[in-house]
Amino acid sequence: MRRALLASLLLFAPTAFAAPAPADVKTVEACIASHPTAPRQCIGVIADKCLEKAISTSDQTGCVEREHAVWDAWLNRDYGAAMRSLDDKMKAKLRDIQRQWITLRDARCAFPGEAAGGGTMWIPVAAYCAMEMTADQATWLKGQVEETKAK
Repeated sequence: MRRALLASLLLFAPTAFAAPAPADVKTVEACIASHPTAPRQCIGVIADKCLEKAISTSDQTGCVEREHAVWDAWLNRDYGAAMRSLDDKMKAKLRDIQRQWITLRDARCAFPGEAAGGGTMWIPVAAYCAMEMTADQATWLKGQVEETKAK
């Protein structure tokens, strides 16, 4: 169980993702352009297709990490933009929100594997959970940045 937990925690480390592949960025951007009021419909646009061909849990995790890298890059970009546009009081609030969100993401995504007693099959499940939650947070942050610019 400790190995599964450690693996899932390492999976969520901010340095775990390389820059997203330009083709993956374009795929998610194209999906969002076709669903501008419902970007959540685009979660899985890369991972789901890739998972159809994946054989091992390592392949599955790699599929999910490809898409996660896109959402994570956007989350970090928009977090930085929000932090640059807020006063000190609101910066502190946003920082607290992000820290609490990271704790929630890590705990929520590790829970199913821990409850099942661990095993490598839970690593891609945790990875997909983290990708979904990162996409949700990225779209929320994008909305916050756009609202701040509109004021």
